[in-house]
Amino acid sequence: MTAQVTSIAAQEFQHLYKENGDKLYIIDLRTHAEVENESLSGTAHFPVQTLTSAILQDYLDQQGHQSEQPIYLLCAGGPRASLAAENLKQDIDAPLIIIAGGLNGLKTLQYQTQG
Repeated sequence: MTAQVTSIAAQEFQHLYKENGDKLYIIDLRTHAEVENESLSGTAHFPVQTLTSAILQDYLDQQGHQSEQPIYLLCAGGPRASLAAENLKQDIDAPLIIIAGGLNGLKTLQYQTQG
């Protein structure tokens, strides 16, 4: 079991989130302090430093996750999402999708659309 790892552009994810945000499995990999400062609604928070495949699988099972449903990995800029995907891909049987640019990329889009 090896998960497929891909990435999604912040703009594409923003559109998907607006349409189906309540149905997406989004894992926020940032620190507790970062999440307390700002967060994306509807995300589950698991700091990358403490996230294991077992913890994530337990959470997904509790949520009724189906293995064909993608898991979106969010951090501040992208590197932690890439690290998490690398650590999880051998044990998670669902597509792992890195949100390119992370929360910073999504915030940049908001500023562009508000301007």
